[in-house]
Amino acid sequence: MARVPRKQDIVRLMPIVVDRDDARRRLTATATGVLTAAEVMAFVDTQRAGDLRQYALLFDARQASTRARPADAVQLAERVALDAEATGSRGPAAIVAGDGLFELATLYETYCHGAGVHVIRVFRERDDAERWLGW
Repeated sequence: MARVPRKQDIVRLMPIVVDRDDARRRLTATATGVLTAAEVMAFVDTQRAGDLRQYALLFDARQASTRARPADAVQLAERVALDAEATGSRGPAAIVAGDGLFELATLYETYCHGAGVHVIRVFRERDDAERWLGW
């Protein structure tokens, strides 16, 4: 049976909605509309910080697109790598991307891996992402 999120568990970060499940130590973020690089960076800064850093993350961006450039993916990967180096490991992150974001998301994954962050994977199907996360 699916858990119905409580109102206080949902955080709205335009255009990203986050469902926080402390009992299972996981975050489910759903992105819609046109994402900017600044919005994604703000998401990482707030929802992948502190205790939340260790939570598993499913970032569902199938209904999103972006005008971000490859340089933005590099900048975000560098920030994540510096954070991981300074604070230690982080929980796994699965990104589910549709055609509007898939190429940029896989580029981000590649840059993260090259920077030593090996807990990020990109998928086309949500079921595959959930399976990888062990959900």
